[in-house]
Amino acid sequence: MEPFVIIALQLTFVAGVIGIAVFAHKHARKKWLAALDNDPDVAPGTASWPAGLSLHTRRAPRIQCTARGGGKNNPPVWSLEGEARRIGARTTLDISEEGLLGGLREKLGWQDVHTGDAGFDARYTIRGSNPDAIRGVLAVPAVHAALHATFGAGMRIVRISQDGSVVASAPRSGRESHEARGLTLALQALTAALDEHADAPAVAEPVPVPSEGAKLAASSASATGAPVPIPLKVK
Repeated sequence: MEPFVIIALQLTFVAGVIGIAVFAHKHARKKWLAALDNDPDVAPGTASWPAGLSLHTRRAPRIQCTARGGGKNNPPVWSLEGEARRIGARTTLDISEEGLLGGLREKLGWQDVHTGDAGFDARYTIRGSNPDAIRGVLAVPAVHAALHATFGAGMRIVRISQDGSVVASAPRSGRESHEARGLTLALQALTAALDEHADAPAVAEPVPVPSEGAKLAASSASATGAPVPIPLKVK
């Protein structure tokens, strides 16, 4: 086979692959637009190839959600952005679901913000520049509920910087608009609640409650007259 014939076949193949990809993307976007037609809460974004499909809230606080990733070393995610300037001015905030390495990080010196709610502290890893302010804001029922709803919708991490910029992400199981819509509206409610209650009174770190074993040991020591050990808080 002549070299120019081989080259022509290769170019034809590449063009065909590109054409199929473009057609598939246009079809997905058409389906996306149809699903969001006349939605009262969100509107389709302007992102197109190669950024992916996107949507944003129609009302403030504005949240933008975009489909990203999908390659072998770049897992598909929903990438969300917004603003929460009032809470950002008071404290940075980093919230994620507690992973298997959460306890190990604390042993290595990465201290989480503890609220005193055992179930809440076991589920989330929370860090920020002003722990007392964070505890105060998270103690507000509206914020507490919005946080649970956001991570219940599938969010994996929410970060708020000092300038108030919000970035969040969630695994993307597909390109369905309802998945992105739920995440976007949940994050909108969370950022609104955080900003609304940004000035909530600060709450100091809760005093650790001794375990039942420690209580029994202390009780036995008191009965025998032996010194009662006092647990020391390690910073």
